[in-house]
Amino acid sequence: MQNVSIELFWSARKNGKILLKKLKSTHQLSKLTDIVKSGDTRFNSIYNGIFFCCSQYDKQDTLIIHDAVRPCITEELLENNINMARLHGAALAAAPCFDTMFIISNGKLAEGIYPREKLCKGQTPISIKAELAAECYQKAVDYQLNIDSPAALLLQLGKKVALSKGSQQNIKITTKEDLKILDSPGFGEHIIDNMHPL
Repeated sequence: MQNVSIELFWSARKNGKILLKKLKSTHQLSKLTDIVKSGDTRFNSIYNGIFFCCSQYDKQDTLIIHDAVRPCITEELLENNINMARLHGAALAAAPCFDTMFIISNGKLAEGIYPREKLCKGQTPISIKAELAAECYQKAVDYQLNIDSPAALLLQLGKKVALSKGSQQNIKITTKEDLKILDSPGFGEHIIDNMHPL
């Protein structure tokens, strides 16, 4: 990527740190700079990562927060996300919603259809200026806002979050069915060809 220097920090528990160090050595992951202690929640893990990075780097740098359960990130998606964050302070990768979205009652009855052009699927990465991230996560601790999503936290605090172009292939691996999609013919090969090298 042009004009972008990336260093990778991974939030992990004690056993995970041992595994990651082995993977770094085995696969020569040169950009994996450090492994930060994770917290008991996603919020705490992100908080630890933000303040570790702010102690090491310039607060005008851009932090990229990405979920390990989304392994299909491409260089184009990442570059778009970083560029949008540089312009707006924070940017979340998002993909169009193509399904028909129903408004439901009691989880059983359809009451109407919500216009899908007003919806998108939030993904990761979310890129945030380091200074803004530190400010918002410190306020969250001060106000006891244990909000799981960085984008939701920023919006709660009145900050703007731009949307960068996501991808339908930037899938979240949460079920066995998701693993089957990842392993399906053609899908994995296309992603591997376009993945960002660590």
